[in-house]
Amino acid sequence: MRPDLAYRVSNGHVVRQWIWRSGLGGREGYAGASDSLRKVLARNPTFKISIVHGVTDLVTPYLTSRYVVGRLPTSLTAGRVTLGLLPGGHMMYLRAASRAALHEEAAKLHRMAP
Repeated sequence: MRPDLAYRVSNGHVVRQWIWRSGLGGREGYAGASDSLRKVLARNPTFKISIVHGVTDLVTPYLTSRYVVGRLPTSLTAGRVTLGLLPGGHMMYLRAASRAALHEEAAKLHRMAP
């Protein structure tokens, strides 16, 4: 089955509807989840997260996640937030070895669940 709509790399209508809460004037901000991550870690002491990137991913770069996680209080992240890097790009799971490593990381996260 083929979709009826054309794929658009940049959809102006969608971008104009985005709520840029982090910007001073409402539209100058950026999309991000660091505040939400900090809040969930603070409110739920059993919450754990594993963030995994492809080493050549230019869409969601590893160093951005490392920067964000590194600025969260260690009292919230210690033993609860892991940051991984796998061979490949944005869809690193297309590589068999990266897919297996990602699967193991997810399994480990589920084994750690209370």
